[in-house]
Amino acid sequence: MKHEIESDSKVFFQFLLKIIMYLLLLPFRLLVLLFFIITANGKKISDSFDILFGEPFKTINELKEWFFQAKVTAFTILFLIFVFLLQILFLGYAPTDLVTRPSDLLSSRIYTVLSSAFLHANLIHLVSNCLAFLIFGRIVEKHFGKKLFFLFVASAVLANLVSLSISLYLGQEYFSLGASGGICGIIMLAILLEPFSWTSIFLLPLPLFVVGWALIYLDLMGLTAPSTTNHLAHLAGYFSLVFLLFFFSKLEKEKVRTGFLINCFFLILAILLALFVF
Repeated sequence: MKHEIESDSKVFFQFLLKIIMYLLLLPFRLLVLLFFIITANGKKISDSFDILFGEPFKTINELKEWFFQAKVTAFTILFLIFVFLLQILFLGYAPTDLVTRPSDLLSSRIYTVLSSAFLHANLIHLVSNCLAFLIFGRIVEKHFGKKLFFLFVASAVLANLVSLSISLYLGQEYFSLGASGGICGIIMLAILLEPFSWTSIFLLPLPLFVVGWALIYLDLMGLTAPSTTNHLAHLAGYFSLVFLLFFFSKLEKEKVRTGFLINCFFLILAILLALFVF
């Protein structure tokens, strides 16, 4: 199964190159098509149409095949999109009965720690979460297969339980929604499983562990300033892996342990380098 799922980095640049080449050749191909139409060359007109309009569909089909290589990742993303459509059509952007609050932990609304994980505040919120899940979810699916969805849901619930408990203790009250807590758990697991896989999430090829730790750093910094983003839930999602390890097999635990040591080594190295430079 592992070899069947390609990373986003290689595919991203392949598709980017195809799009650039298509756009560069488009004026020339249109001129060629116009010439064949004027000269009434039926065979050449047909061939030109196939190249001009068939190539984009071929590229889209290749992208679709890549997307569905990781079936659990793909269908989870489609499910989140489907739920979002239902949400905005029938419930609005922040349905009060389904979003979660710290006080919900002490009431019958405890179910919101799960329901809120499938809601999103707006389109940007949804797209950013789906993009992150597409990149990191594929990595985890290589190793865990169908367990990916369970890991996502478990991370989301744990992230909400931990962050809401801390907020309740601090006397804070707010509402929260989004799949980010669950996705953060997947991000942490991905950078431990394959720290040296490459991703193009920032339009640059970067090692997975660099992107992962940059996101963790941003969430840590986010705690120091007022924000509508629930950084505490994100951090709880990252470290939900500590609880999920109890459900891992011996081999899965060994993979995570090895990745943890690699990440620690390079993280310490990066800190020392930063101290030396600055």
